Amino acid sequence: MSDIPEEIILEFKLRDKVSKEGSIYIMAIRGMYGLPQSGLLANELLEKLLNKNGYYKSKYILGLLKHELRPIQFTLVVDDFGVKYVGEEHAQHLKKALEKDYTVTSEWDGRRYIGITLSTGTTKDTECTFPCQAMSAKL
Repeated sequence: MSDIPEEIILEFKLRDKVSKEGSIYIMAIRGMYGLPQSGLLANELLEKLLNKNGYYKSKYILGLLKHELRPIQFTLVVDDFGVKYVGEEHAQHLKKALEKDYTVTSEWDGRRYIGITLSTGTTKDTECTFPCQAMSAKL
């Protein structure tokens, strides 16, 4: 129990639930704020969901995820997805996969990602552009 913040112990009356061995057994259904493991557990659950739907981490680019068959790739920062896709049906596939466990909001114009307003090149294809869609999943 030494790893658990005192306010969590009090709020959930954990001292009454300690086993003979001094352990506490829980089933985490949602994130438990205040625990350092919360972020890691949420990330592992999200990765399992994405893997079940054909998405995997890039072997070469840290933070980039792709689909095994669909022309879609994305990055994830906290709860913001920056998505690049060819064909809206592929973006919808990702959105539907996420909606199985999360509340998802979409910005289809792709102008905001991680709180930054993006703009695309205006005159040449060689300019740096951001042809991505920003999605936000409330985890």
